[in-house]
Amino acid sequence: EVAPGVRALLPAPPCRGACDRFLGECAQLPVFAAAPDALPQCDAVSEATGGQSEYPRQGEPLVLPLSEQVVLEVECSAGAAVSRPFTALPPGACEPMQETEWSQCSRLVSGDVFVPLGATQRDLDFTAHNQSFALLWHVVEEECSAAAFRFACASTFAGCDAYELLPGVVLSLPRGPCRSVCDEFNFFCEEYLVTEEADSRVQCARVLPPDQLVVPVSEELIFTASCVAPPYNVSLHRECPPLTTMNDDDDECVLICPNPVFDDTQYLIWEIVISIIAWISFLSCILIICCFALHPIKRQYPRSNPAWQVRFSPLCVIAHSFFNVEIVLMACW
Repeated sequence: EVAPGVRALLPAPPCRGACDRFLGECAQLPVFAAAPDALPQCDAVSEATGGQSEYPRQGEPLVLPLSEQVVLEVECSAGAAVSRPFTALPPGACEPMQETEWSQCSRLVSGDVFVPLGATQRDLDFTAHNQSFALLWHVVEEECSAAAFRFACASTFAGCDAYELLPGVVLSLPRGPCRSVCDEFNFFCEEYLVTEEADSRVQCARVLPPDQLVVPVSEELIFTASCVAPPYNVSLHRECPPLTTMNDDDDECVLICPNPVFDDTQYLIWEIVISIIAWISFLSCILIICCFALHPIKRQYPRSNPAWQVRFSPLCVIAHSFFNVEIVLMACW
């Protein structure tokens, strides 16, 4: 009430903390990625209020002088507390699972899968392969490979339930993997996900929705979608890492010999350089032996000890170079 019988209705601006929380939670949504100008500028000022912040901090009211005698102070609004998290449903459609080319997910997933708007099952196949191919190598523990395979396929090729809301209006509800699938992935692959530089374990409680997703469309219409727990008895083909291949017993990955990184010309140059250096080393060793054989201190003990040690080293190098006897080097050490 600014005067007897006169009341001014002023909206309370949002607090700066509410604006910062909104940016932190919603700035990465696709709708704002396509229209970044729609995001609020939390540090913006308003010329209508004399350069004061559009989103004042809590405890710092907005000062509005109506006259010399009347000055209004408007506190910001922090907003009401939300009692449950909001789960956004991405637009997409249900499609029958097709044969995959890279990820082997068609061995694990069947039925209808959720395909996001603008994507294809081929795109999902490539995504699942990129997420898990390094953990499906033969050098990784089998339990980790199986857990990574189940989690990557179930999270990329999510199950899908279609509900008809109105004639011609269909709601496609994705069904992600159960949190137990994510927890098994973190447990069995912990040694590969946790390093000194970073911790790559999945935050299952934050990434995945609840195991029972409830979507209230109206007071009378409520849809539920249960999580997906892929089967365990699925055969998985594991390959060796790059530049390696299976040995003759098919139980271990070994390096490919010769290394395919180098061609025949590079190997020939390599052998020539090694041969030149070997002959230079051989002639240098012979020269050292001859010099110490002619030196007068070779018979003066203990002054001759360093001479014998230096003379013994070239003999070891020569024996190993020409006879390739590993025991010689062991005896020298």
